[in-house]
Amino acid sequence: MLARRTIMYIAITILVVVLTIILTTAFPIMPLSATTELPAFLIVLFMMLEVYQRTGKIRALLGWMLIAIGIVFDFADEFIVGEFYWFIFDEIFVQVGLAIVCLYFLSTISKLNQSISLLDEEVLHSKTLQSKLTLLAYHDQLTGLLNRRAFFERFELFRKNSTTPYLVYIDLDNFKQVNDRLGHNIGDEVLIRFAGMLRLGTRDNPHAFRFGGDEFVVLCEQKEIATIETVLSENFPQLEHYQLGYSLGYVAIASGVSADKMLSLADEQMYERKNLKRRNARSKGR
Repeated sequence: MLARRTIMYIAITILVVVLTIILTTAFPIMPLSATTELPAFLIVLFMMLEVYQRTGKIRALLGWMLIAIGIVFDFADEFIVGEFYWFIFDEIFVQVGLAIVCLYFLSTISKLNQSISLLDEEVLHSKTLQSKLTLLAYHDQLTGLLNRRAFFERFELFRKNSTTPYLVYIDLDNFKQVNDRLGHNIGDEVLIRFAGMLRLGTRDNPHAFRFGGDEFVVLCEQKEIATIETVLSENFPQLEHYQLGYSLGYVAIASGVSADKMLSLADEQMYERKNLKRRNARSKGR
């Protein structure tokens, strides 16, 4: 729309210039300066129209009106002979009008800069909020580990980029009794401390997940399993006074097998180990 109006204004201005040249040639009484003054006056009128339609700002409109009046006085000076100094008025009106227009544009630029600054702040705030929302969406709020949703989104990429990908499934033994005997606050503290141990065992691998309750999953290379087991065995005694234990099962991640299936296989192995520990405990109790 703006491009069409601009083309229209340019076409009208060129037409006026051509007509003015024809008139000054046909009627020598008409001064040659009219070839510049009439188009200039016309352009100023176009500017006044645009300012009024787009902004409605009286100050800018006043500035362009004063410039237009100055051009009228300048044009009149070409025809009227006498002691009335028209050129003084045309200079005054044009210069005052230009000053007002310049002040208006400076004010507009300042407001635009303020708007850009506010927009930058809004964009930064939006990015910060988006980062926080992403963190909440993919992390467990209690332990800070990645959550179930993050596991399913990262599983395929991890399998693709790993040499010997393994899935480790860990479950805390007797955790429900801790909640029942000592309360959920102590239970939460246990989960947080265990998540810290898991981070120690996976410090070079950011793929530790809490699946909910007392279940944890780790995606790792085969060689990292020994490190995880060592770190847990060295640090877990800190929690044994809660009469807790943990069971761990792991499986190699096969190509083409779904994440759900791999979880199920690791879970089965974990429960086999858990049941074996229970049988051994009963045998010792006899």
